[in-house]
Amino acid sequence: MRLTWDLPAEAQHVRLCRQLVCLTLQHMRVEERDIEDIELALGELCTNVIRHARMTPGSKYQVELELMEDRALITVSDEGVGFIPNITVEPTPTESGGLGLWLVEQLTDKLEFQSLAGQGTKICAERQLHIQPSTPETV
Repeated sequence: MRLTWDLPAEAQHVRLCRQLVCLTLQHMRVEERDIEDIELALGELCTNVIRHARMTPGSKYQVELELMEDRALITVSDEGVGFIPNITVEPTPTESGGLGLWLVEQLTDKLEFQSLAGQGTKICAERQLHIQPSTPETV
């Protein structure tokens, strides 16, 4: 299953995106711990676009959720300024930035960046899913 959303680069739409992903994963009987981690990681990725991509007013970014048998792949793409991530060190509580991407790295199994200066960024996060067993009521 693959779902794609084109979202305005405005903060109020991050919550909607998180809710849509959460409901989709619940429908697929994904275990709650995985849903919570994926929802948080997605929220951080979307928030980074809004805060750091420096997109023009009225711009949109794209979120894609691809669900495979036991994996979820989240892709967030924007057409902002692009950046080179620096998430190799755990941020300290006194640092003002860097916590979001570090957190996404901790919550996912694989995190990849594609970015070109002035042409935007594409971030792919992959996570293994644990599916609840089917019961007669859920079939």
